[in-house]
Amino acid sequence: MTSAKLVRAKYACLFFFCILAWGCSQQRLLKKAAAVPRTGERYEKLPAFEQDAELLIGYIQKAYPLAEVKMSSSLFDSAANAFRAEVRTAATTNEFRFCTQRFLAKLKDGHTFVTGIDYSTPTGRIFPWRLLPIQNEIFISNIGSNYDSSLIGAKIRSINGVSVASIIARVGNYESGENIDWKLQVARGKFAFPGYWKAIGLSHHDTLQIVVEKNETISSVTLASQTPRELKMNSLGSDSFRKKASFSTNIDSASDYAYLQMNTNFDYPSLKNSIDGYLVFPAKWFALRLAKKKLPTDFGHTIESFFTEIDKNKIGNIVLDLRYNTGGEPLLNKQFLYYLASAEKVNDEKRYIWMNEVYQKTFVKKYKKQRGPYASYDADHPDLLYINEKFQGAHFYDDLLANKNFHVNSAIPKFKGNLYVLTGPATFSAGSLLAMLVQENHLGQLIGSCTGNNIPTQSIYNSILLPRSSTLIQVSTGYVLPPSGKSTDRVCPDIATSIRLTDILNRRDTDLDMVLTMINARY
Repeated sequence: MTSAKLVRAKYACLFFFCILAWGCSQQRLLKKAAAVPRTGERYEKLPAFEQDAELLIGYIQKAYPLAEVKMSSSLFDSAANAFRAEVRTAATTNEFRFCTQRFLAKLKDGHTFVTGIDYSTPTGRIFPWRLLPIQNEIFISNIGSNYDSSLIGAKIRSINGVSVASIIARVGNYESGENIDWKLQVARGKFAFPGYWKAIGLSHHDTLQIVVEKNETISSVTLASQTPRELKMNSLGSDSFRKKASFSTNIDSASDYAYLQMNTNFDYPSLKNSIDGYLVFPAKWFALRLAKKKLPTDFGHTIESFFTEIDKNKIGNIVLDLRYNTGGEPLLNKQFLYYLASAEKVNDEKRYIWMNEVYQKTFVKKYKKQRGPYASYDADHPDLLYINEKFQGAHFYDDLLANKNFHVNSAIPKFKGNLYVLTGPATFSAGSLLAMLVQENHLGQLIGSCTGNNIPTQSIYNSILLPRSSTLIQVSTGYVLPPSGKSTDRVCPDIATSIRLTDILNRRDTDLDMVLTMINARY
């Protein structure tokens, strides 16, 4: 490239990013913690990481919704002081982020965590294995092709002399979440990185000493990390029943059931809806253009076709698979429920925004809109704004029908058959919310395992950027209560099934088999 072309390219890039910066309104997605007051001269004299730690502690104290539900003020002060002490020993940005994540984990909130921690540094090497946590055990579900394939399916007893029980406890102390099952699901994708084992305090090396048990035989193996180019796994089917597509459907007329695997609550219309309040043209146009190729097109049209086929084939049973749904936009839940005759009136969760001083300064326009006549303040907590009060019962679908981004077809006859919902520990956030709505409104039966979280929970998150370390934190700004007022850390199924790795590896879906047995018993 000539120097003239290079200069033009640089100016083009600069122009592009200037447009994006101009397009971001006051409600832009990344928020620096500027709304949190500094602590004066003492703050300015602190080292960089300690300054960011003080900002985060101050932000949580001022902006985190109902923090006292998760821990008392004395427990929070103790956790904050431990965080300060640990930060003083952090020598690198990653070590600071490890400390920060451990601090946030104490809130037991799956929506509040450090984003973008790079566990591949500094070597970029990877452990050639994949682990599958099942209840209080961890199994090897795949391993590198240069290792004995008989290790697949083995139960881990210890790693570097540390028992599995202790490893699970360390994951619990590090990851964010309401229960340990969800925390282990989050950790699954990180077990391959040496940096993650360092983060949970287990290893500083590129090798792991593993003791495993299989068929009542105990053996040991040294697992060495590899470069991504060297990595080659055993040829093996998936260790889950998750399909590649975000939304997968199947109509089985012979067995009288329709199957929908809903792996996310996020599609192109939900992205468009979510950024309407954050970006203005032309930044929004660029963002949508980039996302359109990567996101599922439209859940609304998928289920329109799904329920059309159900009506055409006179199907009497629906199996909704939420086992791999980690959440997203709750309005997709309403899109599905809209087509059920039994869901004409639905008692929704109670969704609150924590209208503290920090929120009001950070989201000025949204604050003015949300304190409008359609919302009300909670009598016991005057800073909690009840934002979906009008969308309950017969008005459950009002916000969905008024939103032009989300498609429904009122001409399709409502489904009057039986609904079965499959759940598991990876069912989280909006996915878990849908399972809860089905259960609490008696719309169907839940089959499988308990979900990754339940309400009441902190949610409706905001992102803040700690300026000295450039650490991005996702923090809850809302609080969600269930219609019934029940307080648990997960939604548990009406009919529980047992998970076995051998069934998964042999492609035996015991959850779906249970449902088909129940359907057959009706005839």
